[in-house]
Amino acid sequence: MDLQSLFPHPIQRIHHFADVHPGQASDVWLVTTANEQAIVRTTRMSSQPTSDFWFGCRHLFGIDPTDVFAMEVVNQSLRPVSLISIPRVVRKATVHGVPFVVVEVISGEPVQSFLHLPAEAIYELGKGIASIHQLQRTTCGNFRGTLAYPVNQFHEHVAQLIPQLVTRFHSNDAAILSEMPWFVTEFERNGASPFAVPVLLDMDPTQFLTNGSRITGLIDTEVYAFGPPELDLVALEYLLDEPRAQAFQTGYRQLRDFPDLTRVRPLYRYLHLLLSVQGEVPLGQWMNHPILFR
Repeated sequence: MDLQSLFPHPIQRIHHFADVHPGQASDVWLVTTANEQAIVRTTRMSSQPTSDFWFGCRHLFGIDPTDVFAMEVVNQSLRPVSLISIPRVVRKATVHGVPFVVVEVISGEPVQSFLHLPAEAIYELGKGIASIHQLQRTTCGNFRGTLAYPVNQFHEHVAQLIPQLVTRFHSNDAAILSEMPWFVTEFERNGASPFAVPVLLDMDPTQFLTNGSRITGLIDTEVYAFGPPELDLVALEYLLDEPRAQAFQTGYRQLRDFPDLTRVRPLYRYLHLLLSVQGEVPLGQWMNHPILFR
């Protein structure tokens, strides 16, 4: 990959980062010149992917993983409010038809598991997510604004999407099929949050950096969109244990009230399952995951 045209000075060293999770959508390099060190990112996708996750993200939020330049809009929006460092997009360019963004370097290594971090770091994570959730809108959709609809219609959109997800991607799973009518009805009869906030649709520890004792950055923002805050919190429940969930809530509450997840937890768990946010997991195991946020 020719990256030289992205830099005004000769490149001295290039390091291509190994994938941090299966199905990673981006290629990422650390590039060093005599005057600069920066991260370069591009997409591996030349057309809209057809997996359950990307199908759902496109229809619910208008997310296009081939739109590499959207990261600039997302990061510019998040940086002023986030207590977690988010890299600045230094420049962007298209080289031989391939879009690239050049972003500043944030120190740290990808978090492999939140369970490897001390409770103090998860407390700060809670504050950081709450700070991002302070950016509120009354519409769901992407940061570019190419898809936007009132947040009170979110559950209606999900109810329409569920049969498509099940038919296209989960038609051989009898348990998912049998539960589908109930969940469609529940989404139709239960309202969503009155406001939308930035939510990380592919919530995973590897989106964050750490120095071993604290979280130093949030670097993978391509799949941020505006949706109900409970989407983030229900997803995080799968990534924490009891002590860290308590630490997260304590940190979150320093900036915002922690919402009651009781009503939407089963609904959003089912949606996350259909989107395979943590890979393929049996329905019973997924839905019966311990309740940690109380």
